[in-house]
Amino acid sequence: MRVVEPLCRWLERRARLTTRIVSELPQRFDRNALYLAQRGGRLSQIGFLCPCRCGAVLRLDLVAPGPPRWRLKLHSDGSVTIFPSIDQRTSCGSHFRIHRSQVIWISHADEPPANRWMRYPLAR
Repeated sequence: MRVVEPLCRWLERRARLTTRIVSELPQRFDRNALYLAQRGGRLSQIGFLCPCRCGAVLRLDLVAPGPPRWRLKLHSDGSVTIFPSIDQRTSCGSHFRIHRSQVIWISHADEPPANRWMRYPLAR
């Protein structure tokens, strides 16, 4: 059992979000899926389930004129990076970035500096 748990954690760390381009955000979201909604041939919204498993659906507007102004980078390998970080202060309190389709958790400042940046895959 001591060998299996670290191996499972290592394999989970390699999990990535799957990018799906859609005409509009769906009613139900699949875990580990990041939906990119297109309107008029232009990406307009990003939608996905909160990676903390609280069940919240997160919708990020890519065309909003005011802050926060979300940006999306599509990499040649098919992965996605979203700027700036996503900070859920009003709901579950999650704070994370999505870099190359992986969730990178950002701990709150009151935690020890050694724990400030932690890499985890999106929860299954």
